[in-house]
Amino acid sequence: MARTTLPADESGVVAVEFALWSTLLFLVISIGLDFALYYIQRSKVDEALSATAISAFNARLSVPYADLPTTMRALSENPALDVGLSCNGQANACSNTARECACLQADGTYHAQACASACSGMTTTAGYYLTIRSRAGYTPFMVPRSLTGDIVRQTTVRLQ
Repeated sequence: MARTTLPADESGVVAVEFALWSTLLFLVISIGLDFALYYIQRSKVDEALSATAISAFNARLSVPYADLPTTMRALSENPALDVGLSCNGQANACSNTARECACLQADGTYHAQACASACSGMTTTAGYYLTIRSRAGYTPFMVPRSLTGDIVRQTTVRLQ
């Protein structure tokens, strides 16, 4: 019985190995870029949120509430950014006159209280709180959406 042997020619092996390894490398780099883009966009939203809160605090006696969402969109470089404002827990109820104060509770809720009076169970006094919320959509390229989701950020600043 005659033996058959495969030829010993190994030309092209390196090209096949390169194709396999480069595919894996491309996949890893793509996933890394996907997460990097998410964190860059989230960082821009965080910076815009901080700058908008500082701007509101600096103008605390006469806050331009109508301009805050536009300011935040411009600072984040995201015109589609969804921005919401609430004062003392009430959406779209911010005012520069006749402000009613509240105590900010540990669970994030508000309890109506006379301005500058002591809050029960807390060391602070009642004040007027502005909460800025933002939501930016993010669509990943490679990773499952459940790992990133939308970018939702918020901050609360005491104006009075």
